[in-house]
Amino acid sequence: MVDVRMDRTPVVHVIDDDPLVLRSTISIVKSMRLLGIEHVSAEAFLGTYKEDVVSCLVTDQRLPGMSGVELLRILRRSGFVIPTIILTGFPETSLAVDAMKAGAVTFLEKSNASHRICDAISESLQRCARLLDQKTEAQRLRRIKNSLTNDETQVLQLASQGKLNKEIAFECGVQLRTIEVWRSHLMSKIGATSFSDLMRYAISLEEVEKIEPLNGNPNSDW
Repeated sequence: MVDVRMDRTPVVHVIDDDPLVLRSTISIVKSMRLLGIEHVSAEAFLGTYKEDVVSCLVTDQRLPGMSGVELLRILRRSGFVIPTIILTGFPETSLAVDAMKAGAVTFLEKSNASHRICDAISESLQRCARLLDQKTEAQRLRRIKNSLTNDETQVLQLASQGKLNKEIAFECGVQLRTIEVWRSHLMSKIGATSFSDLMRYAISLEEVEKIEPLNGNPNSDW
């Protein structure tokens, strides 16, 4: 049983154009007391997938149309958080390398995948739960940032440099009382009760903004 603490049963999406392999993999998923959803192509999966629950993807590499690795690249560029396991009946070192570079959790040969796939699914779901938590927190940080006025943003930047209110007032060219009001509003929006809370927010936001350019989707934290 997968130890993923979520309100809904984790979902395992399975893509394979071979009905026998598809049913076999779904059977393994159900034996783990998870919800398995079948797809016969990468395009069919993309047309229905919604990132609203802890999930992972088990896909054949060779598919009609888009391949498993191509699908993984598209998912990553789009910012979707769904750890992926790629299966193949024709193991090739170059394909394994491509899959891992594209972000696959693992690359398994179909001939010996059955005894390893449960562990791979468990690892993928745990990873997805962590990634979704990170993504939710990143979105919260950005919402707060977007709610700040220009004055509050400037106070945040200067305060995070360790400057005192009177120093910030001098740099902004306003009265000390004005900075105290701006800082009070800033602390309220962040939910901070101390300078330490303010610094934690500033550091966390900086970390989020560092990884944001790596994604094709500006709303993504992958």
